[in-house]
Amino acid sequence: MLHARWLLLHGQGYFKRAVSAASTMGAQQCFNLIDAPWIPVLWSNGTAERVGIKRALTQAHEIRQLASCNPMDNVGLLRFLLAVLYWCKGNPPDGNTGIARDPFPSEWFDKLEQYRHCFNLLGDGRRFYQVHGSGRHKSLSANYLMHEIPTGTNAWHFRHSTDRFEGLCPACCAMGLVRLPVFATSGGRGKPPGINRKPPLYVFHVGPSLAATLRLSWRKVENLGQAAWEDPEVRLPQAGDVSILTGLTWLPRRVWLDDPAEPEAPCIACGTKTRLIRCCVFEGIGSKRSNTTSNWRDPHVLYEYRGQIPTALYADDALAAPDKASRQWAKILAELLPNVDSCAIAACVVAFATVQNDKYLEAKEWYIRIPHRRLDENCRDVLKQWFKHNPRLPGQLRPSNNKTPLEIKAALSAMRQQVDSAVCARVSQLLCGGAKAWKDARAQYEPMLRSIASSVAPGVTTAALQRRRTLVRAAASDLRLSRGVRNSESKLGSRPMTATLQYIQRLQDLKPGVLGLLRLHAAQRLDTSVDGFDLFTGLWWPLRQANQGAPRREVAWMIAKLYAYHPIAHSPGHTLAHQLGACCRHNPSRERFQRRFDELLVMPLAGMERPLQWALDAIASARDLNLNKLDWVKLTDDLSIWHREEVRLEWARQFLESAKQ
Repeated sequence: MLHARWLLLHGQGYFKRAVSAASTMGAQQCFNLIDAPWIPVLWSNGTAERVGIKRALTQAHEIRQLASCNPMDNVGLLRFLLAVLYWCKGNPPDGNTGIARDPFPSEWFDKLEQYRHCFNLLGDGRRFYQVHGSGRHKSLSANYLMHEIPTGTNAWHFRHSTDRFEGLCPACCAMGLVRLPVFATSGGRGKPPGINRKPPLYVFHVGPSLAATLRLSWRKVENLGQAAWEDPEVRLPQAGDVSILTGLTWLPRRVWLDDPAEPEAPCIACGTKTRLIRCCVFEGIGSKRSNTTSNWRDPHVLYEYRGQIPTALYADDALAAPDKASRQWAKILAELLPNVDSCAIAACVVAFATVQNDKYLEAKEWYIRIPHRRLDENCRDVLKQWFKHNPRLPGQLRPSNNKTPLEIKAALSAMRQQVDSAVCARVSQLLCGGAKAWKDARAQYEPMLRSIASSVAPGVTTAALQRRRTLVRAAASDLRLSRGVRNSESKLGSRPMTATLQYIQRLQDLKPGVLGLLRLHAAQRLDTSVDGFDLFTGLWWPLRQANQGAPRREVAWMIAKLYAYHPIAHSPGHTLAHQLGACCRHNPSRERFQRRFDELLVMPLAGMERPLQWALDAIASARDLNLNKLDWVKLTDDLSIWHREEVRLEWARQFLESAKQ
């Protein structure tokens, strides 16, 4: 009696709740992609969320972009949503533009409800992108759907996975299925690659919202065709054109997912804790399915023409030749420029550097900001010339007529990536900035060329410096790099009174007899003679007491003996290297003179007195050339830091510049 009364009072609500719970459980078991949250998006207000197909399209004007952390998912999802747009609406209406805030009318997508059963990821009936296998192959790990997760015997670093133990959540399985038409690679006999064979470079024009981005790819086509969610076993035509829906959704694999199983665990792809799908049928469709001569022009692939035949652009292997891959940006940009859409704010380039069977696809994403200013007319030609020049760098940097050494290739491989990264980061300026922008870009290569030249021709001698300059000029000839001559010479004129200048003035005030006494101590140590020690102490010690910036004792003693050896007039700006270069210019045996100067450059400070005496002899004997003057202050300061390589390099530069004038 009580039970019947309770049913009368509460039965209606109870049954409603029971039916609602049953329908909810059924929806969860089927995981219908129209409503289930599986597409990661970034809203215009900065929040991230997963949404279903219908919400992603009807609210696309409020979505900033697709927000997967893997570029493969972003490409696969964008192409899938574009296919749904074609399937539901057909060709775009007249006046279709990329306005960010224009929504797609919700009635366009009523067809989704009519074919809801085609988008069930799980369940007993028809499934999304899935076909029962032939039964000849055992089930494999569901991780085969995700390229970045190791399976089977794949060697992998920094990531570990155990087949049939780790698995994927339903949302990640759905994204793995969406990848198949775009990124499936040849997996052996009976496992053909996707419709584009080896994944090429994919390029998308990007708008300020997902709706605008989809509109930029939504173009009128003659043949819509059939989508793979209607018939997962749709075939490619043996001849003729491939329709847009078939090309965007054709499946090169047969997949059938197992049901999610206990226990709950974190998804190995996204970390969501839920019941995981750990196994699936994952087999090929037979090699005959890819033997087609039909025409397919992918709307998101860049093509270059070799004669009359269009050839898709592919990314160079970043592991085998990273320097070659890093310079490819110029070629990509040159092919992209003729197709730039005025409504786009950027272009997204997704490149795949390495492919080994179905694994090890390294995906990279590159966003190119499209400036709203007018592009330079010659920009494409300059980009092609830039791309053409780069392969010649190793040959131009070879130290002799021999083959290019491995160390040059290794240095280029390590350094050019950083240089090209810095150059391509300023694409907007290059497209609109004219000659100055390209000159600034070329200047980015100069430190790299100098560094490699230094490793090829090391040393501080003038011969080594000449060799390095020759290498840099040869490598920079096509890029027309202009390197300003470093002018480290002091300007002629007065200097502020320093402790070194005061010391030189004291030497100039010495009487001939004192200079003669100093000459007697040439090549002798300071503690050899008491007379010499007393004389030097009277000159140097008062300055050292008053100013700790006075020259060091060893240097000051050497300068005193050199000045006594040849009391050449002090003249600021006329450095020793500059004066010797001028002497070399008028010397009949220039090579021998230059070799003696190189010997001076590699001498340690303790052994420099005799070579410097030779240098003073050369300057003093050139009275008719008006070279009988010397900057003693600069000589003293340089000898005080002679252990620094840049000081000797500067002497070599000054010598060469003066000898060339």
